[in-house]
Amino acid sequence: MNALTKLGLLAAVAFFAHTVLSADETDPAGNGAARNGPEIRSVGPAFLPEEQVAPANGALPSSADAAGTPLPAADLSGLRYFLQTGDAERYQKEVERLQRLYPGWEPPTDLSVLRNGGDPELDQMWSLFGEGQYAEVRRRIDERRTREPGWVPPDDLLEKLAAAEARVRLVNASDLAQYATVTRIAAENPDLLTCANVDVIWRLAEAFAQTDRRDRAQDAYSYILQNCEVPSERIATIQKAIADLPPEVVDELVAEEQEKAGSTEELEAVRADLARLNVSRSLNDGSKADPADLALVEAQAVDGGSADNAMLLGWYHLDQKDFETARSWFQRALDADGRNEATQGLGLALIGEDKPFEAEQILRPEWQGSGEARDNYLAAASAVLAKRPVVEVSAAALAQISEATAAARDANTAQEIGWYAYEIGQIQTAAQWFEVALSWDADFEPAAFGLALSLNNLGDRDRLSALVASWAGRSARISEVGATVRVRTSAAGGRQGGQGGAPVARGCAAPVNPQTLSPNAALARGWCLMDKDRALEAADAFAVALAGGSERVRSEAVYGQSLAYLRIGAVNRAAVAATQASLPPERARELQLDLLAKRASVAFEAGRYTETLLILDERRQYAPEPFDLSELRGYAYLEMRRFDDALQVFEALAAVGHKGGERGVLTTLETRSAKLSVPGD
Repeated sequence: MNALTKLGLLAAVAFFAHTVLSADETDPAGNGAARNGPEIRSVGPAFLPEEQVAPANGALPSSADAAGTPLPAADLSGLRYFLQTGDAERYQKEVERLQRLYPGWEPPTDLSVLRNGGDPELDQMWSLFGEGQYAEVRRRIDERRTREPGWVPPDDLLEKLAAAEARVRLVNASDLAQYATVTRIAAENPDLLTCANVDVIWRLAEAFAQTDRRDRAQDAYSYILQNCEVPSERIATIQKAIADLPPEVVDELVAEEQEKAGSTEELEAVRADLARLNVSRSLNDGSKADPADLALVEAQAVDGGSADNAMLLGWYHLDQKDFETARSWFQRALDADGRNEATQGLGLALIGEDKPFEAEQILRPEWQGSGEARDNYLAAASAVLAKRPVVEVSAAALAQISEATAAARDANTAQEIGWYAYEIGQIQTAAQWFEVALSWDADFEPAAFGLALSLNNLGDRDRLSALVASWAGRSARISEVGATVRVRTSAAGGRQGGQGGAPVARGCAAPVNPQTLSPNAALARGWCLMDKDRALEAADAFAVALAGGSERVRSEAVYGQSLAYLRIGAVNRAAVAATQASLPPERARELQLDLLAKRASVAFEAGRYTETLLILDERRQYAPEPFDLSELRGYAYLEMRRFDDALQVFEALAAVGHKGGERGVLTTLETRSAKLSVPGD
């Protein structure tokens, strides 16, 4: 390396130290006001690495200047270490350093002199230094100084040890995001900031960027691009700058690198990173990405099979509401590595395409993975339940939706379950879910409106009146439901009950032989008797209507007679009655659910707990399990001494505020405790 080259490098390092590290930078007015930051001294020749030091007059030393300058034996220890480790580059640099310190000195031509001679203890210190055991080197130096008061370790070893320790401290501080410490250590050890330690300059640049000193971060990255020769390090410098600096600054650095490289070949990898950065920024601010950037990222995703690029494109197109394109990219990412994030994106894209059933199926297995996954699943579930006309939802899906809703205490999905139940005729279940929604969000008007309609349908005037009063002045449509029921109740002569809107008789207090009635009159009398809880008489009246009425009357009579038999516990007779005429699908479904519920109760009362669970499992295939039947399930487990299963059921009920669940938890814990305390049981 000639003198001019060395002086050029010296000037570059001095410029870097001044512009990047110096705290003596003055304000534009020339008042000497320093920037915020540690006080950092300028770099002079004494702080530069050996390959960049030149005498003050710019001339290189020669053997004629001080021929025969004696060389202390200790100074050969570093040379001997590099020879023994086979590090030819560092060996040559050490020779040059010694020649600068001791003009006229030449390394021995017989290298065996270095290999065989020297100080074994000092050689061991160099060996430990090479292994990175800096603390141990310090310990041995101190130990030898104590043992041999006149011994002096070589300056080269001390300098290299101090620099290595400083580098370790700086790296540790950087890893811990202690950016002020990073800049302080760099200021105290400017000789670390050379092309031999590009990683240190990267870390310093990051520290500047993270502490809002981006101009100084740019100076650090620019120094590498202008002075360091390894192409891969310069390219990595731009890639790191992409994460730290604004796009316009990165563009300046790219221009510097292109000028340095003399071609665009070295920038191909950087171009892909820049395109990804630009698309990511468009995703963050909702803007349209440049078509050229999109094309480059798409090519990387397709040609390189990159799931990361496919994911980025999926999220970008999802944000742009191009759901079909987003779905295709998420599917590609999912096929590439099966990551959960791709599943979530795919589900959201399907929701956007109005394909909630596919979204629910895809998101269902992973809804417990995170809060975000649960929210995405509930979004799909709500879309499924809100689909009109109503599409039947599988029992497995309903069970998972109910569980996820309870776990999230999500009022919106709870009221969607309520509306779904309402639409398929499960009015009692609908009312329960609307109440659950209101227990989580008392001001959720859609749930209150659904509850009002359900109570109206069930004929529960007292609860409806209280609900209407609580929403007075807050919801006109809830008030309208209350006005409607008041008018209808007055016209019906004060009827308090009801079964699915069936016709009501004007009176049934007097005993009447139902055989003397017409089918329509018998049907009306049957519903009147049901209202008065005279189910056995009602069954006889429905039988007359069933025998001679029209198809509509027969259908009503079958429904009424089945309910009457269920009310008196005649489950088998109710099942037979249900087969005597066709029922509308929603009533047939509701009746089937009622039959299964009653059978489960009968089995439980008879002590047939396994049968109870089997019946409940069958019913759960058709509809979500209402709270009372879940409670029954919990007690069946309890009777079978399946304490863990019982606790799981009761705790789930308690989590949604069900009092029976709280009682069940206490009962289960007490029963299990009592059983464990009985010896031999």
